[in-house]
Amino acid sequence: MTESCGTAARSHDESDPPSSGMSPERWRAFDSSRDRKGAALQAAVGREIRSLRLGFGMNLQELAAEAGISASTLCRVEKGSISPSLDTLQALSSAFQVPLARLFRGFEKGNRVRLMKAGDGIEIGHGDTGFQRRLFRHVGSDGMAVELGLLTASTLPERLPTFRREGLELLYLLEGEITYRHGNALYRMAPGDCLFLDTGEPHGPHELAKLPMRLLSMVCYRAA
Repeated sequence: MTESCGTAARSHDESDPPSSGMSPERWRAFDSSRDRKGAALQAAVGREIRSLRLGFGMNLQELAAEAGISASTLCRVEKGSISPSLDTLQALSSAFQVPLARLFRGFEKGNRVRLMKAGDGIEIGHGDTGFQRRLFRHVGSDGMAVELGLLTASTLPERLPTFRREGLELLYLLEGEITYRHGNALYRMAPGDCLFLDTGEPHGPHELAKLPMRLLSMVCYRAA
């Protein structure tokens, strides 16, 4: 049996934007970043459903019958031209016998890259320590978080900060010379040196031997 999406009839279990006498061009004038993200999700879900259907060797009519929806609706969902309702998604996941989240996998894969510009992140001052830190943070779809921070000091501080948290950390000294403390152990670092550590132990700069100091930090942990 052949399948065609080009002449699919309008179905009634999915809705189009309400008619207000406005042309499609006028509708597009109201697009926003949220609208574009929604459209990307809609297209990714459609691609994933089509991929699953072809993987199971099913045509449009067979899958539509199994899910209890019209073939025309399924066609438009696969093309990304409409946003499927939650009931439709649940019906399709049941037809495929896969978790509902599986239908969103294509969207998750397409959003695993995030660009943060130089002015992004947050600036953190560490009280009377004199240290400044610019922090960038990202949480992936699997719940793993990564924080990238640049710790800087240009003068000898009144006191040195101590850090403690859950996770694994990589330190890379860009400038200056320091002695870094982890638990009861001390490590001398020069520019270009790396230190890998478990952040569960108290740690932090122990001595600033040469200023200015710039220390790059990357921490990986499971987000709450």
